Amino acid sequence: APRPDFPETFTLQDAISQGDRVVTLDGDDGETYSSVASPQSAQDPQGLTYVQIVALPLDEADRIVATYVAVYTTVALVTILLAALLTRGLVTLTFRRLGQVESTAMAIAAGDFSQRLTDLEPTTEVGRLNSAINTMLDRVDRSLAQRDRTVQNMRRFIGDASHELRTPLVSV
Repeated sequence: APRPDFPETFTLQDAISQGDRVVTLDGDDGETYSSVASPQSAQDPQGLTYVQIVALPLDEADRIVATYVAVYTTVALVTILLAALLTRGLVTLTFRRLGQVESTAMAIAAGDFSQRLTDLEPTTEVGRLNSAINTMLDRVDRSLAQRDRTVQNMRRFIGDASHELRTPLVSV
């Protein structure tokens, strides 16, 4: 099995000075190992103390971290995409009525004064806007009708006056 490259000499003083600090070791096959050294007492009557170094490969931990990053990134991207689509749908749905107001206003600007806005909801801003535009259009219609009546009366008066003036002039 592949093994890490342990140091040639590692004294008891080195183990005590490092404490529980983790040291990274390279392996024979290019793998990376995480190791820790600690002083251990022997169970013999002489009470010898030796240094024990435990090393574990980091490949499995690296794979777990890479898998976590990949899963987290995928979930984050999917969540952002779904949130963007949901936001677009809600905004489109919300402003749909404003699109109807716009198309009606464009028809009125083109000269079709008979257009009126429907879906009056006085509790919403768009509903109040629809009501205000309909009121304005009713007033414009009344003003245009009154102007047309005034023009017709003026034409009738001018026609009558010219006829009344023409008859005595012809007699004279």
